[in-house]
Amino acid sequence: MDNRDRDRLELLDRIEERVPELKLDEHSVEWMTLPDGHEALLVDGGGVDGGDGAYFANAGDDVHAVGSTAPFAGYLGCIVIRPDKTRILARVVPDPLAQQKSDQSVLG
Repeated sequence: MDNRDRDRLELLDRIEERVPELKLDEHSVEWMTLPDGHEALLVDGGGVDGGDGAYFANAGDDVHAVGSTAPFAGYLGCIVIRPDKTRILARVVPDPLAQQKSDQSVLG
């Protein structure tokens, strides 16, 4: 088993343990190698294209969930899921579609 496979298995185990409400078999999933060499699990497109998906990656002992964090909060950003299952916001990005709707309602 190579490092890539180990990273993937560790991430899957961590997601299952720390995010039990996420049923991966109910979503489309695929793997992507990040620039740092770690593996990321793209869920429902990974949110890379601004869609509703998110991606998960190991970050030391933590798991980072990045993208549309709808299962956890109603915005785009990054949530750190620690070994004790606590979740903290690392970064929040305003939802551009919500902002666009807000701008349109003001204009018209």
